[in-house]
Amino acid sequence: MSSSNFDGLRVLALESRHGKELAKLIASYGGQPTVAPALREVPLESSQTQAFAAGLIGGQFHMVVFLTGSGARALITIVENAYSREHLCAALQKMQVVARGPKPVSVLNELGVKANLVAPEPNTWREVLQVLDSDANPQSVRGLRVAVQEYGTPCTELLEGLKVRGACVTTVPVYRWSLPEDTGPLREAAKCLANGDMDVVLFTSAVQVAHLFQVAAEMKIEESLRSSIERRVQVARINLEQALQGTEKSVLRHGESALAGPDGEFGARGKAQATQDLLNVIGGRALSDYEFRRNLLIGQSTCDKRRDVPLARCQRLASRVFV
Repeated sequence: MSSSNFDGLRVLALESRHGKELAKLIASYGGQPTVAPALREVPLESSQTQAFAAGLIGGQFHMVVFLTGSGARALITIVENAYSREHLCAALQKMQVVARGPKPVSVLNELGVKANLVAPEPNTWREVLQVLDSDANPQSVRGLRVAVQEYGTPCTELLEGLKVRGACVTTVPVYRWSLPEDTGPLREAAKCLANGDMDVVLFTSAVQVAHLFQVAAEMKIEESLRSSIERRVQVARINLEQALQGTEKSVLRHGESALAGPDGEFGARGKAQATQDLLNVIGGRALSDYEFRRNLLIGQSTCDKRRDVPLARCQRLASRVFV
């Protein structure tokens, strides 16, 4: 059996934005994919965003931090509802622009704005603070007025880190996470997990976990879900930066142990490799990102040794999925 093949296992993904692409990837690795969206982004346009737009154009900020691609796009749209793109670009070019990885960088490039600082992989709040503290940043944030584009829920660790460093922080929420309008597929997924009808579950954000347990509690199958994840289901996760509830966190930690341990009921090590290959494709980069697709297709290095090995494994797969 190939070390990178699910060999017919039933694989659940709770992805919303790239569900179709992820299903193709799972199927290409020999898995039986089920995709049940666990969240939707609800745009917010409030007095805070309007005040940010006025402050940005008026030169009230020294630095703006973009945390997500979709959030950056939404925030730019909000500003452009009141001001011209030329005024927006001119304002951004007068300040330090910080991006948490390649997704907001891609959006900024479309606007014609270059990020002064980009957080390295794995693109978490820790790397944002790290790059601000590094030699790449010629000045301290102490005394600076910093605007932070939020996503879903506040990133309290980043905000506290900036405040400890002496920054005056303004948060700009542009969307919140909510359950899908149609929760039927998610409820069916929770039922299948609780009944042991899934072999592997992939989590790509903490809110997916929270929403899964939320609907399970509403269906009164929360304990069955926990038990199934602990005993039967292999769990893979990536970038769960937002805090999980203690019981949910302990359940996931237990379920993850199968991925790193010796071969178990489902041949864990072989499935772990396939799972990690999949997560390396979707982790930290949008599947629609042109640059990363090009690297996959032509074998160009990502300039990151941690990613080059899985990139090489995925080249043949990517040529079938993206072409």
